Amino acid sequence: MTDRYEVGQGELTDLDMLYDYKKDSTYAATCYTTMATEAHHDFVRDVFIKLAASSLMSEEKAADLVAQMGGIS
Repeated sequence: MTDRYEVGQGELTDLDMLYDYKKDSTYAATCYTTMATEAHHDFVRDVFIKLAASSLMSEEKAADLVAQMGGIS
C-alpha cells in the first residue's frame, strides 16, 4: 500500500497535523457538550462536561503551538 504523501500529493507538515488536531479537539468538545445536554443522569452529564472541558484545554494548547509555529489559529 502506498501512502498518498509519497506519490506527489504534498507533504504533511507538523503544522498541518496541529491544524488537524486542533479541529478534531474542537469537534470533540462540541460533541461532548451536545451529549451532556441529552444526558438525563447527573453523573453521565458531569462526565461529558469534563470531557468537553478537557477537549477545549487540548484545543487551546494546540492553538498556542500553531501560533508559535507561525500559523494562524
